[in-house]
Amino acid sequence: PHRYLLLTVAFIEMARALLPLFIMLALYMARMETPTNNMIRAVCIIALGCMISSYGELHLTVLGLLCLVGNFTFEASRLVLMQVLLVGQEFHVLQGLKLIAPPTVVCLLGMSAVTELPRMVEANSFAVVAANWPLFLVAACMGLCVNLVSNVVIKVAGSTAL
Repeated sequence: PHRYLLLTVAFIEMARALLPLFIMLALYMARMETPTNNMIRAVCIIALGCMISSYGELHLTVLGLLCLVGNFTFEASRLVLMQVLLVGQEFHVLQGLKLIAPPTVVCLLGMSAVTELPRMVEANSFAVVAANWPLFLVAACMGLCVNLVSNVVIKVAGSTAL
C-alpha cells in the first residue's frame, strides 16, 4: 500500500471524514456556533462510519496518528479563523484570500525548501515544470478556484458545511 506521513493513503482519506467533528468542536470552543442535536447526530454518524471503515488498519503508528490529529486540529483552527474573518468581520471572500495567502506561501515555501528542494534540484524537477508550464498554470488556477469556492461556502453556510 502507498504510505504517506507514516500512514496509508487509504487510512488518511477515510480518517478525513472525522474533520467535521474537529470543526464542530472548534466552533463550539470558540463560542461561534452551538451545534444542534441534528448536527451532533449527523457528525457522530459520520465519525462512527469512519471508525468502522478504518477498523483493522494494519499500518497504524502512534506518530502517524498524532500527526493526523495535529493536522485535523490545525485545519479546524484555520477554518474557524476563516469563518471569523468572512462572517464575524464581514470580509469579502477575496479579502479573506488576500489576508491568508501571504503567510500560507511563506509556510509552504519554507517547508518545501527544507523537505523537498534538495531532491527537486537533484532530480531536475524544475525542467519538468518548465516543459509542462501550461498544466502547472491550470493546476494553480484550479487551486485558486477551490480556495474561492471554499471561502464562499464558509461565508454562506459555515465551516462545518465545508
